[in-house]
Amino acid sequence: MLIGTGNASARGPTARCESVTTRRPDPPISVLHPAARPATLGRKKIAKLPTVAGILRQIAREGFSTVKNVETDHGMVEYVVSGPTGVFAVTPKTWRRHVWVGAQPARVMVGRSEVTDSVRQAVRQAHELERRARRDSPGTEVMALIVVTGTRLPAGPLALGRATVVDIEQLADAVTSGAPSIDVATARVILDAVSDPSNVVTVSFGTD
Repeated sequence: MLIGTGNASARGPTARCESVTTRRPDPPISVLHPAARPATLGRKKIAKLPTVAGILRQIAREGFSTVKNVETDHGMVEYVVSGPTGVFAVTPKTWRRHVWVGAQPARVMVGRSEVTDSVRQAVRQAHELERRARRDSPGTEVMALIVVTGTRLPAGPLALGRATVVDIEQLADAVTSGAPSIDVATARVILDAVSDPSNVVTVSFGTD
């Protein structure tokens, strides 16, 4: 905005004009994860992505077993995966906006919507499965994996304590990249321990 200080002929040779730029203050943002830059996928691109079930079927060749729809006191876990690198409670989410984390207070956001409660629920589910597994396999740990299908995390998986957020293309690595610590027989025992046959649908992801 151009603001004049007066009429030059009336005020003499010292009259001048100043250019003043008005600027709105930046909104307060705490800590923004590098993955926060928008990476929303269109519907056509989403349709071309692999599915969670398809990826779990592929990694079955590496010794991973999966059960589906495991009920807990904190809701249903869609997939529980057990294999050489550990046990994972896998929860797909159709989040289609960028994911970011605020630090004060700690909040997990998808766009402008807070999803902290969803993350906490996934952690509680993993804890319950962990307690079940430890009846037969002491020391077992269950990691909560939240898989987003409508956006990418260009900076890599987002670690949130006992939960990790990954995009669909990072799922296989998130499950298989750890150091081997469980043999195949133990992995199956753990799945039996966390599963209630009355409300669990077993998915056969064996090799063809």
